[in-house]
Amino acid sequence: MAGFRIRQHRVFKTKAQLRPSKVVCAIRRHLNCGHPVVLILGGAYDHWTVISGYSQHRLHLFDSSGYCWINTRSITLDEHLTDGIHFLSPDATWAFERLPDRSE
Repeated sequence: MAGFRIRQHRVFKTKAQLRPSKVVCAIRRHLNCGHPVVLILGGAYDHWTVISGYSQHRLHLFDSSGYCWINTRSITLDEHLTDGIHFLSPDATWAFERLPDRSE
């Protein structure tokens, strides 16, 4: 069989008591485990993207439209705030883990 196996993880099990700072911490935890995060950003970019890394105030993107990063302070969970802000939907945020080959 060609290719490799992956497992998807929901980054957020519940939306209750989520704040942007908790969102950023959860994304960073997955990245620290080597799991890129795929999500939809509403608002300023309004499309699916991959978060592949981070720095102190930025989430770094691997993006088909050429976007490079978003400022962590510009993330909101309020879908009504869209002026230059990035709306993140917890239901559409996934981390992916590459599984070992079956022969290993």
